[in-house]
Amino acid sequence: MSSESTAKAQEPGLAAQNEVVDKLKRGLDQMKGKLGELTAKRNQLVNRGRVAAAQSQVYDALKSLDAGDPTSAICRYEENIRRREATVRGQQELAASSLDGQFASLGDLGEQTEVEARLAPSSPWSGRPSTTKAHPRRHRITGSGPRNANMDPLHVQFRLDM
Repeated sequence: MSSESTAKAQEPGLAAQNEVVDKLKRGLDQMKGKLGELTAKRNQLVNRGRVAAAQSQVYDALKSLDAGDPTSAICRYEENIRRREATVRGQQELAASSLDGQFASLGDLGEQTEVEARLAPSSPWSGRPSTTKAHPRRHRITGSGPRNANMDPLHVQFRLDM
């Protein structure tokens, strides 16, 4: 009888333990269910990512091919030719502008030489007396610094006598 009394005494503890085991089993089943859901969701996201990458590759390939429009190759070729022509026109403009600059400097040099030629007979640096008669409204040559034989005729200043 002692074993029956021991069994009756431990019945409430055994029932409590059975309840805890049942709760743990239900919790384990719920966790397995959540793990299955999360695994399925992860697989779905991986597959969606792969599909998106594949679609992007297909779109890029179609964009580069543009097989639907047979005139697109001609349009690209025409655009390339236009760029080349524009480059050539730009090079011609640069060459022309530098030639214009060279001609302008030659024109300035011609004017400068003409001024020097006009001033040479009456120049104080030439060592020869002036052959022209002084006129009250005539230009008078004045040097921009001390007068000496080494002075450059290009540095001569003009002053109108009034």
